[in-house]
Amino acid sequence: MTTIKRKQRFVDSSVQGALLYQAVRHWVFFSVVSFLLVFTMQVFTGGFERPLTAHLDEIWSRYAPLTIVFLVMLPAFIFDLLKLSHRFTGPVAKLRRALDELAAGKPVAPIRFRQHDFWQDAATNFNTIAARLEANRDPGGQADPPHDAPLELVDA
Repeated sequence: MTTIKRKQRFVDSSVQGALLYQAVRHWVFFSVVSFLLVFTMQVFTGGFERPLTAHLDEIWSRYAPLTIVFLVMLPAFIFDLLKLSHRFTGPVAKLRRALDELAAGKPVAPIRFRQHDFWQDAATNFNTIAARLEANRDPGGQADPPHDAPLELVDA
C-alpha cells in the first residue's frame, strides 16, 4: 500500500498550535529548572565566597555541549510532534468535512484515512452510517426516518 504524504504543514492549526505551544513551554520549564539545579549545585560545591560570574563561567565550561544539544534538539522535537499530531488531526479534519457534507444532505463518498493514522475504526463506522443513510434516501433526495435496526459499528 502506498503512503499518502500530507502536503499541509498544519492540518488543524488551533489543535496543533496548542500542542506545539505546550511542548515548547514544557521544554523551557525543563531547561530553566535544569539550569537552576546546576547553578545551585555549583554554588554549593564551588563555594559561596566566589563571585557569581566565576560560577557561571564554570557552568558554561562544563555544560556548554549539553546546552547546545538542548537548543539543537528543540526543533527536532517540534517537527516530530507536528508529524505525530497529523496522525489524529488529519483524520478528524477529514471526518468533520464528511460530516458537514452528510449534514447538508449531500451524498458522501466513503472516507479513508492514511495507513498509519489513528482512529481507522472511525472511518469504518462513518462509512457504515453514510451507506445506511444513502440506502434510506428516497428518490427525491430526502432521507427516510431512521430504522430501528442497529448499525454494526467497529469498537474503538
